[in-house]
Amino acid sequence: MMEGEWMSRDTFLDYSKQSSIPPLLRLLLLFDGTVTHFLEAFFLETIGFELKAQSDIVISDEDAIRLSLPKGEKGIKRQGWLTLKGGPKVLHVDSILPTSRLTPPFHQEVLLGQKALGQIMHDQGLLFRRDHIEIGRFSLPRMMCGFGSPSDQPIWARRYRLTLSGEGSMLIFEAISAEMIDFMINNNKNV
Repeated sequence: MMEGEWMSRDTFLDYSKQSSIPPLLRLLLLFDGTVTHFLEAFFLETIGFELKAQSDIVISDEDAIRLSLPKGEKGIKRQGWLTLKGGPKVLHVDSILPTSRLTPPFHQEVLLGQKALGQIMHDQGLLFRRDHIEIGRFSLPRMMCGFGSPSDQPIWARRYRLTLSGEGSMLIFEAISAEMIDFMINNNKNV
């Protein structure tokens, strides 16, 4: 694998067999449930959400194709952090949500900007399906600075399409903090 390239789920599994990817990191990158619940089970504490930015957008043609939408569709771009109690940021999340496909209760919760999408889905009892998962390792200096980490450290990330019952599809990008990866590596012996 070359740094800065996306891999399919199967390619990542093959790569993991030849590399020293910690089992907990593999689980997080391939996990099909909500990341919020995964992190709550892992850290045994409530995961917070910190909204960084949220704005109305016109969805790009490329993203519209990935979401099976017509060109010019309007949406919401949302950026935020999943955090541990006390503030450490463990995951950066970018989301693109087509406005026309959101039910009023879900749309209202998104606009409030107080909860992660996984928490909203759980609270509203929504079923979901994740597909088109791609995983990669990238140099993202500004994002690393947002985590409070050295900007030259590569970061693991994944992107996928998330389809919710009654809400349509959305695009999600998640990047994992280097500190969380280090924690997973150093605590791997307990798994």
